[in-house]
Amino acid sequence: MVSRSIGGSESGPLPTSPGHMALCNAGCLWLVVIMRSIKWNWATVMPTLRNHTLPRGAAACIVLFCANLGAQSLKLPDGPGKETTQKVCGACHAAEFVLGRQESREGWGAVVQDMIQRGATGTDDEFYTAVDYLATHFSKDSPAIKINVNKASAQDLQNTLQLPEKQAAAIVQEREAKGSFKSIDDLKKIPGIDAKKIDASKNRLEF
Repeated sequence: MVSRSIGGSESGPLPTSPGHMALCNAGCLWLVVIMRSIKWNWATVMPTLRNHTLPRGAAACIVLFCANLGAQSLKLPDGPGKETTQKVCGACHAAEFVLGRQESREGWGAVVQDMIQRGATGTDDEFYTAVDYLATHFSKDSPAIKINVNKASAQDLQNTLQLPEKQAAAIVQEREAKGSFKSIDDLKKIPGIDAKKIDASKNRLEF
């Protein structure tokens, strides 16, 4: 059974569905890792799968299955519009797409409009709902999303705290080597860590 670790979640078996079976039968399980790592739009994979002689039905199942993995990885705050936002944004983006951003309503409107131009699907009402949700929870006036530094993956730390990849990896390595962090001072003692960035994000940290 193939395991996954998406959006910082614990590893576990891929969910069983027709798309999972099609993925296994086509020998394409590697797609989950590679495509997830570069955050590509799963819909663009369809022509490639068809070029490898996969039937349209099997290719569609694989694309929908993998897109749903992206939607499942969204760790967004509860509130009106969450499910709609997961539906219209989650197929191509993981939580880090929004967790590290703060935009005005106009800014999120521009982001969603860009998504539409790049192929995002949904009704006008769904897109308006997504903009409302994002503007409510991810504006400069909304409470900061917190991250537990003793549980978060390196990618979660990198994107949520806007840290360079090497620094985020160093935090995870230090945690695995010496155990859980007790305070922000423990983080700032890690060799190579930018203490100013840690201080700037102190209100977002949980231990």
